[in-house]
Amino acid sequence: MRVKSHILCIIVILCSLASRARGQSCDPLDVLVATTPAPPTYAGAWALYEKQLSNISDEKVDLIIIGDSLAQMWENNYWRPLSTVNLGVAADQTQNVLWRLASPKWKSIKTKNILLVIGTNNLGSNTVCAMIEGIKSVFRRVHEIWPDAQIAYLAIPPRGDILSSKDDDRRAANQVIISSKHVDVVSEDQDLNPDGSFLLYRQDRLHFLPPAYIMLTNQMVSRLFPKRRSINSGSER
Repeated sequence: MRVKSHILCIIVILCSLASRARGQSCDPLDVLVATTPAPPTYAGAWALYEKQLSNISDEKVDLIIIGDSLAQMWENNYWRPLSTVNLGVAADQTQNVLWRLASPKWKSIKTKNILLVIGTNNLGSNTVCAMIEGIKSVFRRVHEIWPDAQIAYLAIPPRGDILSSKDDDRRAANQVIISSKHVDVVSEDQDLNPDGSFLLYRQDRLHFLPPAYIMLTNQMVSRLFPKRRSINSGSER
């Protein structure tokens, strides 16, 4: 009981600090939602997780991609000739990623580079401060599994009809996350819609078209693999 009280006190302190990003109150229970590992919300996601888990082998790869549908659609073809393992699952929120990463089997995969794409599905479901703590919890869990890997994080990208859906919350979360230690936070807001034509987005104005992934891949390669200027991203698509 005393341990639970200490945990709740810590959460309250974290909420207070994170809420200063927007001057909003932060519900400790909302933080618990975003930071407590939770299983998939639909059968397809669970099936994909089981498939990913069954495909684990003692291998060394250049990059592991972890996150939601934006990560899942960032297919291995974009990264060739780099070797990659994609652990993206559509609709995942921070708590779902934490649940998936609870398995000790992931340690079997050896890598020096991790790319995280998570947070967009928490928009609207959680307050900004809870979302921030959820993302930071994912950072910590990834570091526990792969302590020697460098971690890159794609800041939550613009979304919605005019790419402004929940934009105040998105920007507030990104502003705090970008100062995270030991994580290279990459924000590509301008490059994803440089002329206001939405040409890099699918019709849902949430997911990216191949040219967006090609651009983002080269940006990430320059961060994670600085000796490589670029790669022939998507050349076989």
